[in-house]
Amino acid sequence: ARLRLLLEQAGMERTVGSLLMICLFTWIGAACLLFLRFWSVMPAVGFGALAIPLPFLYVLRRRAKRFGRFEAQMPEAIDMLVSALRAGHSLMTAIGFMGQESREPLSGEFRKCFEEQNYGVDLRTALTNLGVRMAVQDLQIFIAAVLIQKESGGKLAEVLEKVAQTARERFRLRKQV
Repeated sequence: ARLRLLLEQAGMERTVGSLLMICLFTWIGAACLLFLRFWSVMPAVGFGALAIPLPFLYVLRRRAKRFGRFEAQMPEAIDMLVSALRAGHSLMTAIGFMGQESREPLSGEFRKCFEEQNYGVDLRTALTNLGVRMAVQDLQIFIAAVLIQKESGGKLAEVLEKVAQTARERFRLRKQV
């Protein structure tokens, strides 16, 4: 389940079985190359095993890049959401609009959230699933703000405006560091 989640977070369409097969073939390929170089089976197999984590490292790198792009798009997306809320649209309509009008990876993730909610999943579960798929801190703050506002009431547009401002400041400070 963890590998499936990792592949989904990286935005890859591969299955866990195919990733494990790639690891196996990477090991075999590295072992063959080392055998051709040194003409000794045991060191080739042993040192070839060092190549097994390379596909996992590639998946982790893609995941980190995707999370970075998502995090960079987050403040503008929240601003778009705030504008839609102030125009009188519901929260789920605004999320659906973000799923259509934003760029990847943000649009795909919010589209999945919108579709889950349309298929009968309650808002809390749909947003929690979004938070699991995209483990970005700004998104976690956004989800917490929306869920707390839904329980306690108040003006969601103002709360989300503050969340967008906080996300921008965090992003700016991280770039400075």
